[in-house]
Amino acid sequence: MNLKDEEARERSRLVRSVQYTLGLVLPRGGAYCGTVEIRFVLSKPGPIFVDYSGSEAGDIIINGFHVATDKVFSAHRIKVPAELQQKGENIVSSWSESVL
Repeated sequence: MNLKDEEARERSRLVRSVQYTLGLVLPRGGAYCGTVEIRFVLSKPGPIFVDYSGSEAGDIIINGFHVATDKVFSAHRIKVPAELQQKGENIVSSWSESVL
């Protein structure tokens, strides 16, 4: 799913100072796996999600809380539930596997 203009405007109003840390394993063949950690500063709680292009997501951690993948991951997005959001720095991490 592509980011819509309205979603981009809302997210840019709420989110700043985005940083990514990636850990990748690139075996021979057409797949890769690894971890991603996304840090961002949230000005106030709102409808926040992380675009995610991996074919699978697992071990999702939002601000130190493990969350069930089926509760927050769908349509290539990891939704950050309002109850796990905090004003200031937020951290979302996940394990992923994708096909090149």
